[in-house]
Amino acid sequence: MADDQYIGYLKYSGHAVEDGYLDAKKTAEALIGFDETLRFFVESDLPELRGKSFEIPVKIQAGSWEALIPVTIAQWVKTAIGSAVTAYLIKAASTVAQNDFKDKHLVDVFRDALKMLQWIIRLGIHLKGLSIKEIKGVRWENNNEIILIPDGKGEFIKVPKRVLEKYIAIPTKFLSKMARLIQAEREMKIGVIQNGKREEVGITYSEKYYFTNEEDDLIETILPELVHGKTIELEGETTRGNEKTNSMGFEYKGHVLNCIPEKGSIVSFKQTLFRKCRIVGVINRMSKSGLPNAKKPKIIFSQIIPLEPDDKNLKLF
Repeated sequence: MADDQYIGYLKYSGHAVEDGYLDAKKTAEALIGFDETLRFFVESDLPELRGKSFEIPVKIQAGSWEALIPVTIAQWVKTAIGSAVTAYLIKAASTVAQNDFKDKHLVDVFRDALKMLQWIIRLGIHLKGLSIKEIKGVRWENNNEIILIPDGKGEFIKVPKRVLEKYIAIPTKFLSKMARLIQAEREMKIGVIQNGKREEVGITYSEKYYFTNEEDDLIETILPELVHGKTIELEGETTRGNEKTNSMGFEYKGHVLNCIPEKGSIVSFKQTLFRKCRIVGVINRMSKSGLPNAKKPKIIFSQIIPLEPDDKNLKLF
């Protein structure tokens, strides 16, 4: 890959793609997901592009599969959006000479979109998913432009303020189409090329389910000892809460399990978020087929009991 021809890429690499072949249906879904995610960030910065089309070329080469964005992306976008919107965008980019517009402003917008996607991946891995929209214990630096965000173990990641804003706004399953292609020997990476240098941020197989819950992608049954209908008491950490789906995430033996209250709302369990807890409930392995053979178990819980004291100094963001 000639670095001066591209601004960034979506890549799948590893032993599982050394021959350059991938599942056709999932590959198409990954490209759609890549397109949708880039549009989300680009249109956020340039609303005038909303609803306009642009192309993403695909290149296959030995050892990896890549969807590459060329430096000529601005030319394609300008052709698609028409002269009126182009003129508006050039005027908006007043610090950029008109002759340089196609090579500077739009290219920077798309490169920034890729960088934002990298940040969302970093933060999603740190928080173990995209569904956590309420975060405790944040700290601020640099006149509140930099935010330090803790995970469930009290370890912090430092991100620009706008990254958290985009993280909160992005739909929970937005990266799922791309993440579905990840396997034990196939890692996904988002790359940015700038000033002759490449920076990559990846999602490994162990991190895949922070971004997708597709059971169809599971090769092996997770935690087979958790049998359907079994009453359990498990110790782990609560990782998320989602009022819309009325569910919580519970990390147990390296897996985040979806947990649904036996009755009522998860609101009454908010005080247990991001803490070591004991969960009491019943295992549910009912699959879409109506049989108790789901590869990943769910927990229908009646109690979540904190095992450590809450930090009274933590504030809800």
